[in-house]
Amino acid sequence: MMPKYSQEENDITDSVNLLISILVRYPEIATIRFDSNKKMMKLTFMVSEAITEDAFSGLSSIILDSIGIYHMLQGTVDSVADMNMAVFDGVTVLTLYRDVNTFSKGEIAMTIALLRDYCYERLVIDRNDAVPEEELIMQEQMIDSMLEQVKGVQSVTSFVGIREDGRVLVFNK
Repeated sequence: MMPKYSQEENDITDSVNLLISILVRYPEIATIRFDSNKKMMKLTFMVSEAITEDAFSGLSSIILDSIGIYHMLQGTVDSVADMNMAVFDGVTVLTLYRDVNTFSKGEIAMTIALLRDYCYERLVIDRNDAVPEEELIMQEQMIDSMLEQVKGVQSVTSFVGIREDGRVLVFNK
């Protein structure tokens, strides 16, 4: 007899797989959190030096304005985006908050490109050369479809994905 899976179990699997795919595909993202109750994604990036408030203000304006323009061009309305930073022992943690309903793979790639341009070599990237290029392409192709599935998640479970020693770990938050 085949086991029966509930919709909530499928939603949990989709949420976990989405976080894994994003972290595997985009080594620039330090952590990602999906809050299914609030329908929000929280992405953190690390910069290997302290960023001043003025520099952060410029960077956040560029990223948030670009996200707004991206969604205007896509015909998306009511997107929610916010950004903040914290500095710990000379390392800056940048946090981007995005609503799940308008969040997309193209936006992730654009945001990372902007961070790479702005932060140059200071953006912390957890490169894992053991991941074959074909795997990265497959993860990228899966992200959009998983984002669509996660938009309808009714679960109250939240997850956080992190990198540790070249591995991707996902926890129930």
